[in-house]
Amino acid sequence: MLALSEVLIMLRQYVLKFEVEQSYVILLSFFLAAIVISINAGPIGSTSHAQTICPQVCQQNGMKWTTGWRTTIFGQMSVCDCISES
Repeated sequence: MLALSEVLIMLRQYVLKFEVEQSYVILLSFFLAAIVISINAGPIGSTSHAQTICPQVCQQNGMKWTTGWRTTIFGQMSVCDCISES
């Protein structure tokens, strides 16, 4: 049988672990609450081209580039994924 002091130590460790996990969940939830917006950027032919174009496109809209981009109409239109700067 465990002594009362051992039970209290185990309980304290569990509570501390729970508090850390809850903080992590709150931070993760806050991070996931951010909305990514795809902004038309004209044709982008490669990742290196996107690294030049997308930061400017996002900045012009008061946002920051997430490093995400994709072609929506081959040879005509691509979008940059932007997120609000905080």
